[in-house]
Amino acid sequence: LDLSGVDFTNTNLAGANLWGANLTNTNLTNANLEGVDITSANVRGAIFTGASVETLIGTELQGAPAGLPTGWSISNGTFGRTISLFGVRITGTPEVGQTLTVAPTTTPNGAALTYTWFRDSVEISGETSNQHLVTLADIGAQITVRVAATKAGYWSTTQDSTALLVPSTFNALTRVQLTGSGTLGSVITLNASGKSGISSLKYQASRDGGQTWINVTGNTYQLTFEDLGLTL
Repeated sequence: LDLSGVDFTNTNLAGANLWGANLTNTNLTNANLEGVDITSANVRGAIFTGASVETLIGTELQGAPAGLPTGWSISNGTFGRTISLFGVRITGTPEVGQTLTVAPTTTPNGAALTYTWFRDSVEISGETSNQHLVTLADIGAQITVRVAATKAGYWSTTQDSTALLVPSTFNALTRVQLTGSGTLGSVITLNASGKSGISSLKYQASRDGGQTWINVTGNTYQLTFEDLGLTL
């Protein structure tokens, strides 16, 4: 069937059998192609822009069209569309005990997602959810996640996140403060800021310029006779 160059703009061709047809330079803009079979057709230069092709049967196609509906393509001679993935990035604090998360979205909605986590490009066994709990094994390593999306009627797609480094050292403290009066028996409160994630803080005090240190319970210290006249 030779339909080369025919203008089918806005034409209802639903259910037509165009198996093996010559559709070279055929204009199918905005045509209704629901259930149309174009298996083995030559679609070189054909224009499918705006056409309804959700149930189009198109495999073993020859040539490359000049225009396709948004989101559709031809790969290895098959007419179809690929799922688009967005937001494949790791969020969370990269520290031991913290949870890293990836929360991608897809176009169209409703695609099934699978997750594979990697430590320095080596797959982490058993990690199949969208979350990863940082462990001691991750210290100093680059963490990545690969997301695969599948949906009936679409070609599957995969995407890797950028790497997230789990530091091998704690973040530096930015400030340590003492608050309270300097009178005998008063309570001094020690506060530090800038600690990283879930890291715990322990305090010590010195009255001799750091040569000896006194362990502090919690973050408070009660001044004694030994502190009089000295700088804490």
